Amino acid sequence: MLPAFVAADMRGLQRPRALVLSRLTDHRLAYDLLSAPEPALGDLDVAGPQWVTTEIDLLVARLAGGVGADEITMLAAHGIRYVVLTRVDVGGEGDPLVDTLDGQRGVRRLASRGGDAVWQLSPVSSRAQVSASASVGRGSAPVRMAVEEPRVTTSIDTTVTAGPAGRRLILAEASNGRWLWSINGISVTPQAGVGVESEGGVEGGLDPSVQHVALPDESARVVVTFDGTSRRRWLWAQAAVIIGVVILALPSRRREIDDDADEVPESGAEREPDVGNPSPPIEVVQP
Repeated sequence: MLPAFVAADMRGLQRPRALVLSRLTDHRLAYDLLSAPEPALGDLDVAGPQWVTTEIDLLVARLAGGVGADEITMLAAHGIRYVVLTRVDVGGEGDPLVDTLDGQRGVRRLASRGGDAVWQLSPVSSRAQVSASASVGRGSAPVRMAVEEPRVTTSIDTTVTAGPAGRRLILAEASNGRWLWSINGISVTPQAGVGVESEGGVEGGLDPSVQHVALPDESARVVVTFDGTSRRRWLWAQAAVIIGVVILALPSRRREIDDDADEVPESGAEREPDVGNPSPPIEVVQP
């Protein structure tokens, strides 16, 4: 259960993500990357591509280890705005992981109550953001989504104001050919990968699980949608198969005929007279 203010922010038009850290009994650290505040049925059965989870695994390990490199900026590039640590040790000796996160540059603790602690990453990130170049760092500006509902597929339909040359629109979604981008009504192809801008202006730490496009200097209308046609067809095909199986499993109407039983005439059919036991004749008496 996420804190109320984190859940409310995740339902907004910027739709940031939350990274939830949980410590296991064998001194290991587990994490969940949440795009919506409430989990839905089947979320645990759907995993991202291996090359995406590998990148997140590395960033989380660096974050927990207090490496202090570019992991904070790269987590922000994935649209992560909040880090939530569950079951915080509030004893007198302190919590080593809490101390590590408190000491990280670009991480600010917001709350620590009810056994959980919440940090916010800086720069403040969102699912989509405008950066001065094909790298993330200071000066990135969040972009609002077209739909507020966090479980609806990410989509953008907004006007980006004029800005300096070389800026990019970065989308924290795995690169896929079904993402459709257009700028001022013209279709464009996004590029996979985003770098990290260091203090010296050097780009490094290329992350292939994020995509971006170049923006013009002038104001531009940007539309980003995801083509889910193939998935809808697959769901309809699955529904048709399930309906067919249910119909075939229904009991059919059968009529069992016992060859040894006397034949019962059908309703409305003429009865044959019983010749074996004829009725006595009726005498008519004249008055």
